[in-house]
Order: sequence, then C-alpha cells, then structure tokens
Amino acid sequence: MVSNSGDRPAEYVKRGEKIIHIKSMRKRQFAAINLMIIPVVTLSVVAVYIFNITSFYFYLTLAIFCLFQGGYGVMKRESTSSMISIYEEVNKYEKSLMGEEWVKQKKVINYWLILFSMVLFGKSFVFYGSAALVLDVDPSIIIAIIVMIILMINIGQLFHIYYINRLIKNGKVKGFWWKQLVIASVIGLLVAFVMMFVMILYITSGI
Repeated sequence: MVSNSGDRPAEYVKRGEKIIHIKSMRKRQFAAINLMIIPVVTLSVVAVYIFNITSFYFYLTLAIFCLFQGGYGVMKRESTSSMISIYEEVNKYEKSLMGEEWVKQKKVINYWLILFSMVLFGKSFVFYGSAALVLDVDPSIIIAIIVMIILMINIGQLFHIYYINRLIKNGKVKGFWWKQLVIASVIGLLVAFVMMFVMILYITSGI
C-alpha cells in the first residue's frame, strides 16, 4: 500500500519543499533579469543608432558604468543586500552554499569590472575628437546585436546555475570562482568572435 504525504518523514517533505522554493526562486530570478535587460539593452542600442552616438561618448559612458558597478561592489564587501529583493534572496542562498568562494567570486568580478573600465576609458580617449559612429550599419545588424547580448546574459546565468547545482550534488566548492571565470571568459570570446564574423560578413557582402 502506497503511503500518503502525511506518512512521509518530515525530512523528506522539508527537502521537497526546499527544491520547489529554489525552482521558484530561479524562475523569478530569470524573469527579473529579462524584465530589466530586454528593455534596457534594446533602448540603449536603438538610442546609440538613432542619435548617432560617437565612439568616444559610447566608450566613455560604458567605462563610467563599469567603474560604478565595480566600485559599488567593492564597497559592499561581503554584503548580500540588493535593491531588488529577488537578487538579495539569490545572494543569500548562494553565499550559504559557497561561503568564502562566494566572497572571492564577487571580489574577482568587481575588480575585473574596474580593470575593464580602465580599458574602456583608454579606448574612449583613442576616439577623442573623432566623429566615428559606434553603429553605422543596417538595422538588421542592430537586431542581431540586441538578440546576441540578451542571449549571452541568459546563457551566462544558465551556466552559473548549472554549476551551483553541481555544488549541491558534489559538494566541491573550492576553486569554483576561477572555474566560472574561465568559462565566462570563453563564452565572452566566442560571442565576440561570432559578432565580429557577422560584421565582417555584412561589410564584405556589400548589403
């Protein structure tokens, strides 16, 4: 005779409830990410295209944004707080799983953002006084760029969640942050290569 849910051990029921909660949390996380990035990325790329933003102002704005993000992250130290409640919930959950590795991961991300902002500042001053436009291409390429950026962010999140789930199964937390950094770098390079290939193909096709 099959036992009903009332006969199950309390531990089993509690574990099932936790799994359901985590799945719900991840769904809300993806919903929040896409509700933000889809309009922000779309409007940003369209604005750059419509208002003929020069390369100098584009790289300068991006550099300031990255510097602010990295600096704010460094000042937060080990805090899991966030203005967006679902992000705070995810931070607390992941920190409880990863411990010191979570702190290391956040530090690496923040310092990389600061370093990247320095590169972008340098890039912006290369174009100082230049009238070169960031996007002087066909609208179809603009759509491809928007889709690529949104896909890249979502794929990055999927890989992150996949490795967090592996932590739960294997319990191998040590070295997590640098492995994820390597994977993120590889994905970034692949996306950059694909985008460069599409642009070269567009230019050489003479469309």
